[in-house]
Amino acid sequence: MKIKYFNDVDTVCEMESNDVAGVIAAVEKTDYLYFQEDVYKFEYFRFNHYLENNEWQEKLIVYMTND
Repeated sequence: MKIKYFNDVDTVCEMESNDVAGVIAAVEKTDYLYFQEDVYKFEYFRFNHYLENNEWQEKLIVYMTND
């Protein structure tokens, strides 16, 4: 599944993972997420479902704020 880490209006990181439950568990257990030198505070998750090439896709979006 595609996973997008989103901060306000910017995409911080996009990746794919077969272990979405593991990603959710890891993010929920921490207050802060680190991407290179930047630190973000976890806010909430959202699953996004959309059509792409006439096939339903889903994406996990992790919302964060700057800390």
